[in-house]
Amino acid sequence: MLIGLVAAPIFGILVAHLGVFLLGEVPLPVSLLIAASLAAELWSVVGGLLWLYMIVRSRGGVGLKGSITMGVACAVTLAIAALFIGVLAVDRTPSWVDAFLGLLFALPTLVAGAVGGWIFWRISVRPMTVTSEVFD
Repeated sequence: MLIGLVAAPIFGILVAHLGVFLLGEVPLPVSLLIAASLAAELWSVVGGLLWLYMIVRSRGGVGLKGSITMGVACAVTLAIAALFIGVLAVDRTPSWVDAFLGLLFALPTLVAGAVGGWIFWRISVRPMTVTSEVFD
């Protein structure tokens, strides 16, 4: 399952890097892009493990819907957390406008999260012959 959690955010990371390179006017150092990619990987692994522990344990297994929901939840919360970290980095108190902007900022990540959840399901869950029983 860990391999699936590591592979899940790769699509979103590639899309984000493609967007940065297509803009071309945003002078971001490569080290920042690498750090952001590693943060997304860590967020995916930790968030996915928490999801598997809290949600899946009560259900007794992992399915396609649960995997996609996990991917979307990890992607959206990552986008909102990144925005609030950016707001705090400029020494501002977050407001309701920041929360609204965080939700708008998180909307495009829904697709990347859904694809990441499907990748997790395809790599980790589907190859198992029986329903994945995670905590038995």
